[in-house]
Amino acid sequence: MRDNDLLREGESLVGRYTVEIARWNGERLSSTVPPIAVVLTDQRLILTPQTRKRYDPAVIPSGYIAAVGPIRSERSGASITLKNGYQINLFITTNVHQQFIEHVRALTRRRYVPPIDVSGLQKLVAYFENLPYTPESHE
Repeated sequence: MRDNDLLREGESLVGRYTVEIARWNGERLSSTVPPIAVVLTDQRLILTPQTRKRYDPAVIPSGYIAAVGPIRSERSGASITLKNGYQINLFITTNVHQQFIEHVRALTRRRYVPPIDVSGLQKLVAYFENLPYTPESHE
C-alpha cells in the first residue's frame, strides 16, 4: 500500500521505518517475523506487517501514546508505552532509531484536532437559538 493511500486529509508524512517487534524471551528481547513497515505521520503511527498476504494496518493515534524511549538491549530500538499501560518494543536500525524516538516524541506533543463540521455547528447554534428562554432555568 502506498503512503498516500494511508494518509487522511490534512495529514502529512513524517517518516517511514522498517522495524521488528521485540518480545521478551526469558531475560532478553528477541525479534519476531515478519518485519513491520511503520509510517509515521504528524497524527499517528501506522503499522503494517510486510507479508505476501495483505493485512489492514494497525493504527495508533498520537493521543494513545504515553511515552517513548530507547530499549535496553544489545540491539538498538524503541519502547512505546501506550496510555493503557501496554508496551510495544521495536528493534530499529541503529542509524535511525534515535530519529524514530524523536519523531514519536514530537508526535506525542502534538494533538490532532479534527476539522470542525461547520454545517453541523450551524445546526446546533440554530437549535439553541430557537429554544424558548426561561429566566428560572438560568438561576
